[in-house]
Amino acid sequence: MKRLSKYLNFIILVVLLIIVFTNHLSKNISTQITSILPQGENKELLKEFEKLNTNKQLFISYKGQSKDSLQNLKKIEKQLLQHNNIHPITTPSINKEYEKKYYYLLHKLDDKKFNSLDIKQELTIIHKKIMVSTFSFSLDTIDPLNLYEKNSLPKSPYLQIENYGYVTILQLDKGINNFDKYKEIYDLVQNIKQSNPNIEAFSTMFYFVENQEKIKSDVNLIITLSLTVLFILYIVILRNIKLLIHTITTLSSSILFALIISIFIFNELSIFTIVFGISISTIAIDYMFHNYLHGYYEHKKTLNKDVFFGMFTTLGAFFILSFVDFSFIQQLTVFSICSLLFSYIQFTFLFPHLNIKSKQSKQITKNKVTIKPIFISLVSIVLITVAIPNIKIDFNIKNLDIDNQELHDLDDFFNKFINKDKKTAVLLYANSVENLIINAHKLQTTYPKTLNPLGNIPTQNSFEKFDINRFETLNQEINRIAKEIGFRDNIFQNSYKLLDDIPKYTYKELKEFPIGQYKNIFITYAIVSNSNYDNIIKEPYIKTLSFKELFKKDLTQSLKNLQFFSFIALLFICTMLFVAVKSKFFQALNYILFPIAVLLLLSFYIKLNILHIFMMIVLIALSIDYGIYMNSSKLTNSTHKAIFYSLLSTFAGFGVLVFSNVNALFSIGLISTIGIVSLIILLLTHKVPK
Repeated sequence: MKRLSKYLNFIILVVLLIIVFTNHLSKNISTQITSILPQGENKELLKEFEKLNTNKQLFISYKGQSKDSLQNLKKIEKQLLQHNNIHPITTPSINKEYEKKYYYLLHKLDDKKFNSLDIKQELTIIHKKIMVSTFSFSLDTIDPLNLYEKNSLPKSPYLQIENYGYVTILQLDKGINNFDKYKEIYDLVQNIKQSNPNIEAFSTMFYFVENQEKIKSDVNLIITLSLTVLFILYIVILRNIKLLIHTITTLSSSILFALIISIFIFNELSIFTIVFGISISTIAIDYMFHNYLHGYYEHKKTLNKDVFFGMFTTLGAFFILSFVDFSFIQQLTVFSICSLLFSYIQFTFLFPHLNIKSKQSKQITKNKVTIKPIFISLVSIVLITVAIPNIKIDFNIKNLDIDNQELHDLDDFFNKFINKDKKTAVLLYANSVENLIINAHKLQTTYPKTLNPLGNIPTQNSFEKFDINRFETLNQEINRIAKEIGFRDNIFQNSYKLLDDIPKYTYKELKEFPIGQYKNIFITYAIVSNSNYDNIIKEPYIKTLSFKELFKKDLTQSLKNLQFFSFIALLFICTMLFVAVKSKFFQALNYILFPIAVLLLLSFYIKLNILHIFMMIVLIALSIDYGIYMNSSKLTNSTHKAIFYSLLSTFAGFGVLVFSNVNALFSIGLISTIGIVSLIILLLTHKVPK
């Protein structure tokens, strides 16, 4: 049994590694902003919208107004079109069967020509062409008299820009929806750009590729920096290689264990959760420091009452916050509970059997400055009272993502040429394809300048407006005159004759159109003028695609939800604090009041987002551990050292997040750093026992 205990820590790590790699759990880790959005219908509809063709265009520009510049752009376009997933831009169309069946509803009638029509003259001309034709003559029996406006010849795909050069637009395949395929196209474009300095290129999928690469690079740097600082810190503090190796093994296992459980629960896990989880795992070092410095490992003792109260309070607060209706917060809390509980069990019940001897660390000098707890309480209350009226909330969820200014500039660059009229995309939705088409028609009728892919598809209303009698008369006249001229019988039998059945469409029949489906909801998009945007967005079948507006309601609800559960968590924390320290409750309460007071001073400088608020509650849940330890009846210099070392470890784990370019991680790092500094101030001004 003793031999098993000696290697059990490493066995657990190996088993967890095998589970992670054999199940390819890395595929479940997402770098997309959608992975942290509030759960709900809007999130799923946004995912569907991202699959539509509207987002999958590739803009290429070539600087220079000479003919050579245009030829060079054509060569580049030809090179890009050799890729299987890049095509010339096309207009979506109904399948050929429907095109033929409802031709007269799909095309515009030339009323002027219809009213001045000489049927005999037109048919005579056609008959002569047939008679003199050497080869077989292709006769259009659907519209033999050319009464309907045919699709005009396609415009040149090259837009000439005054004082700049040329721009062309290509279409990316609708079916590409994964990083590898996006990266393949992105690399192809970048390679072409490197050899052609006059080229600029942009696609919204560039955000997908570049942001993912930037986030991965950022995360790797943060993790490397954090682990390096922690490793150096542990060597300096512990000076015990055996304990160091087992501690790092336990923390690594705790992260893997939390990863496995979290992916099992959520299926998709944000990479930001992993970074937060690595940082939160450093808090568990607190359990080890207290047990080690108080001789629990050397004397083979297990349960430390103060450590248990601290752990139980922290996990209890996380458990309460896990009910907040915000996906990212749920991921963070579940990951934290799994990681901290795993570490606590190992540090408490396994480490005493590893035969670890305590080594005396350097004595911490007695504090030269101490501040009375009542003074800290009063200052904290005043600061909180002053700061609360200044709190402003940032509801723009997009602000949590990475700020890719270079791509924003490229987007603006092409918008200046392509989107001169300042248009914005909106989402149309309905509970059936037919109702979606009806909604598209309503929008197109009310706002004719709207670019709407479903706006001209014939509906029952189009059918009812069609003058059947007028065309039945035309059909009869054509057949009568054709017979007189010498056409074979019934050749124009179906000309200008609308079938009696009303057009009906299914999702399958309109697969070439940009239509998405989530459960029983069908969606498409429209490009609307900014001048009409405010009115259009009020329509009951329209949704905005602005992250800020789309998720403002969800985020507001999540914030209210967070406030409610934060209040419950605070009640729980205060109750546990009173149970743990009893008569020193108000003194220990400073470990809640002072960090809150310092953190709320941020409201004078920045808007607080939901992660700022969440992290404040997390910090309170963590700092209460120190309130329990520092006001325990068993307070010793070893306790003070353990807390100080634990704070340094936590600062190394969370503090490095302030160097992140990802706003979500920076928000967490900012609150953590300020909060930990405030706790160190409390620690340094607290009277230390001899």
